[in-house]
Amino acid sequence: MTRILTAVFFGALSLSCALGGKVEWTAELRERETEQIELWRKNIALLETMSPDEQMSFLAVGVRNMKHRTLWSDHHPEIDTLYRTIQSKILSIPGHAIYYGNEISRIEDHLIKEAAERGEPTYSNGLDQMWLFQTLEELPSPETLRVLGEMLTDPRGRVARRPDDPFFEPWANQDSLSDRAAKTLSDMIENPPTTGSYDFQHDRVIWERWYEQVKSGRRTVRFKGDRHNYSLDGPVREAKNPDVQRVVKRDVVSPAAEVGQTESGTSRVLVTIIAGLLAIVAAVWLVMKSRRQTGNAS
Repeated sequence: MTRILTAVFFGALSLSCALGGKVEWTAELRERETEQIELWRKNIALLETMSPDEQMSFLAVGVRNMKHRTLWSDHHPEIDTLYRTIQSKILSIPGHAIYYGNEISRIEDHLIKEAAERGEPTYSNGLDQMWLFQTLEELPSPETLRVLGEMLTDPRGRVARRPDDPFFEPWANQDSLSDRAAKTLSDMIENPPTTGSYDFQHDRVIWERWYEQVKSGRRTVRFKGDRHNYSLDGPVREAKNPDVQRVVKRDVVSPAAEVGQTESGTSRVLVTIIAGLLAIVAAVWLVMKSRRQTGNAS
């Protein structure tokens, strides 16, 4: 029951943000916002005293917390600053996305094992995984792109639900890791290969093909709010899309230069013609001269 209530709470929170994040600010809410600002200022200062794993868990909570608050109307500007600071700290850590991806996989294995021990074919994916996917969504990096991309072919978590199943729970989330990876990526990138409600049977193949193009270097990706193009190795100058026919660009020549080239070509032709005519005249003159000399001699 606690899990359901927690899910409902965060669902309502996400819904309010999706509808514009309109918040009726009261003195109590402003006081809580101020408390959160002060708390996370202190928390960031304490990071150096934590182990690497503690830092990753701690920062994940912080980036999700601040992200939700940035979506609320009329929030304090310091919320935006804290969000960017925490996000930057995570992105600066090598292996940041790999860490969260490994945690997702570890939880999935644990849930599958627990369900098997209970003899149940279905299970809830768990809030911890949901929060980890939310964390990855706030980390636009080539590393996150690779972790989620590799997860697109991971079918773990998908269970065929049957209404006659005694363990069937209508509220249970039975999306596979590939489903949730695709949904997370679609919220992160510009022009995702599919939009709207995710259809596992149809969309999975489309996403797998899309990632193969990214992986082979034939397609680049642009994260929302970022004008740069990315491959799995980092930012690149040129956008690539194998589904769009490439146009071969020739060197740009100014009109004046084109006129100059035309005049130059014409001049060369005239010189060649004149030279040819002079050669003919010279040959005729030599023939006539030779005939005159022959006539005089006889």
